[in-house]
Amino acid sequence: MNYAIADTGPLVALIDKSDKDHERCVEWFKSFEGQFISTDAVLTEALYLLNLSSRAQMSCLDFFIRGIVELRALGQSDLKTIRELMTLYQNVPMDFADATVVNLANQSDCCTIFILDVKDFSIYRPKNNKYFDIYPK
Repeated sequence: MNYAIADTGPLVALIDKSDKDHERCVEWFKSFEGQFISTDAVLTEALYLLNLSSRAQMSCLDFFIRGIVELRALGQSDLKTIRELMTLYQNVPMDFADATVVNLANQSDCCTIFILDVKDFSIYRPKNNKYFDIYPK
């Protein structure tokens, strides 16, 4: 199966029509033929950023409830790896949600990232040391 890992920015942009990246995120989201996956940290961050509207928060939750974005929960063993990633990229710096995205990429062998944080993710590397394929372009 073809996967793309969804980060916070595009999830917020998909829901918030006033977001400057709304149209290009919607366009790429609709064109992608595969399954979106993400982490509980990304979901939490998106809900926090959408906290001015309970309707927007419910829409975000619906993406996960309906399986449009598959939630990949963190386990205890992931925390050590995430801590190592945050230490490795402390000069960028790497926040917790970004570390969960890189960790998920490594676990799922997925380098396709649905993200607006191009600067940081052009520095971060998956375990195979290739670059991430960042969308939308």
